[in-house]
Amino acid sequence: MTVRDDLRALEGYHSPQVDVRVRLNTNEAPTPPPTAWRDAFAAELSRVEWHRYPDRSAAALRSAIADSHHVRSDQVFAANGSNEVLQTLLLAAQPGLLVVDEAYGQFADWSALTMIDESTPLVVTRTFSKTWSMAASRLGYVIGPSWLIAELDKVALPYHLDAAKQIAGRLALQFTDDMDARVAQIVSERERIAATLGTLDLEVFPSGANFILFRPRNKPGRQVWQELLDRSILIRDCSGWPRLTDCLRVTVGTPEENDEFLQAIREIVQ
Repeated sequence: MTVRDDLRALEGYHSPQVDVRVRLNTNEAPTPPPTAWRDAFAAELSRVEWHRYPDRSAAALRSAIADSHHVRSDQVFAANGSNEVLQTLLLAAQPGLLVVDEAYGQFADWSALTMIDESTPLVVTRTFSKTWSMAASRLGYVIGPSWLIAELDKVALPYHLDAAKQIAGRLALQFTDDMDARVAQIVSERERIAATLGTLDLEVFPSGANFILFRPRNKPGRQVWQELLDRSILIRDCSGWPRLTDCLRVTVGTPEENDEFLQAIREIVQ
């Protein structure tokens, strides 16, 4: 058996999964979805006709997403995370399409969704992983002109969105107030972390997401990452990424997790 030559030099997606006390490396939401969502999800899941295929068009989910953004359902396509959305766009579109990835859109002050119309080759992708606390569901979507969205169904695999995922996403959109409160809490904590990091011997980059990128000035980034890990705190080592020499990235966690990270980083870079 042989594989494609262009794959041999590549590596798959890697993010360390180790047993630590404080895990702040993958930009997940710090808290789970509301209990009421869990109960509603479990109730609907118990009624799924498991011997039947799910709705191939995910009509109810797409309609709920459309309502939440005040667009039409034919302007929405949903898939298994933003990465499958992007893969589907690449399969369907020629050069000339502008794709705005807003995986962290709810944390920012402005959205390109305001620019969506039928005459502009522009789409915006979103995910349920971050603000909706649903990383485990692997659900994302794209909003764009209906003429382009119609083409995406032609290249997507049949029945690619299972019944449980469709239920989870549709029900989540009934808990917008909970999501808004969670976003506000994360943004507040993000600003607190950034302000504290700014008092240390670190270069701190502005953030409109649920994470903060920073670069130690007095130690190699990899060393700081390891010293945090030695304290059972896991953040993301970005030091090997293009143009990010010595950079590290910390996800905004719970206030308690953030306190523990800040205390540790003070000790390490002082």
